[in-house]
Amino acid sequence: LAWLPALCCPEAMAPKMLRIGSESFVGPISPAGSSHPGTPGSFPASPGSFPVTPGAVDQKVLLAPAQTPAGLSPKEARQLRKQRVQDLLSEFGSMLVSGDQLYFKHFKPMLLQKLPTRPTDLQLRVMFEMCDVDKRGSISFKEFADFVLDGVPAIPDVSAPAAVMQMFTQYSKEGLMDSGQWVKFCQASKFIDKKFKRADADNVFTKALEGARKLDSEKFELALIYVASKKDKKISRIYEMILGDGEEAAGEEQAAATEGAGAADAAESTEGAVETKE
Repeated sequence: LAWLPALCCPEAMAPKMLRIGSESFVGPISPAGSSHPGTPGSFPASPGSFPVTPGAVDQKVLLAPAQTPAGLSPKEARQLRKQRVQDLLSEFGSMLVSGDQLYFKHFKPMLLQKLPTRPTDLQLRVMFEMCDVDKRGSISFKEFADFVLDGVPAIPDVSAPAAVMQMFTQYSKEGLMDSGQWVKFCQASKFIDKKFKRADADNVFTKALEGARKLDSEKFELALIYVASKKDKKISRIYEMILGDGEEAAGEEQAAATEGAGAADAAESTEGAVETKE
């Protein structure tokens, strides 16, 4: 994907500001000839959420983006990009057992083969979510190729803090959480709203199970990544909602600002009335 946060690139990859939610990041413009949605050489219009901790986006990349030599015409750049995708297909073609669609079980070994260091499984899950823009649970080989060629970001630690895992212990039984307990947890955390409905909570539960019957602690963390992705919130915000922090404070600040603005308008109206009377 072309939208990668806070990448530091050589001259051939000019930085550009990208907004995700309320945060701004700097990312590289795709090489000329990139076939991402929208105008070649620019970010997709709406890439979806990037569930990372605010302020903790690593300035480094695990795999540097493929560079486009200076002086190439747009046609030559497109041909170079196509050849690089073909090279990746030749490298991983034997691993494609589901047609053009890749699931996480395919994505993980393929990506690890290209990376110099091994991220945690949860970090790899975040990377897969970045590729899976339409959230269908699978990606095309081209989406995988674009992710590799545009540079793989160094994802910060997104594991749940101890206080969040204590909430898992509270709502689960003997270290396992069933669908009913998960829904109660989602309701208590105020996940359920107009954008994230009860059906979405059920879908996230099923997606995180991956064939199991109940969520263990690892699948619980994975489910929270999916919640953040669906709600288009950073994972740290999801953790705050679970602990009852952040969202309420933000609501109080907004209410205070609205009240203050209303008081100011009332004062102006009163002053205007006095002047008129005089």
